[in-house]
Amino acid sequence: MADVPVIDWDEAMEQCGDDEEFCRELLSDLRGEVDQQVIRIDEMLTQVRILDFTLDPFQDLARYPLPVWFDSYEHSSRER
Repeated sequence: MADVPVIDWDEAMEQCGDDEEFCRELLSDLRGEVDQQVIRIDEMLTQVRILDFTLDPFQDLARYPLPVWFDSYEHSSRER
């Protein structure tokens, strides 16, 4: 992957009226906001995973094969 600059400094400086200090302050604020939003997104995804499992706890278990003993138990219980 080619190195692509994250910030087009010429464009950023133009947008900030060529005031580098102001541009850096805006970028610092943006970085802080992005960090906070990433934390909130992660928290929301965790809650969704918990809610999903709470709604149907056996749904995830269905993805895994049953242990060998379960199959033999099932057959023995039918014979009774």
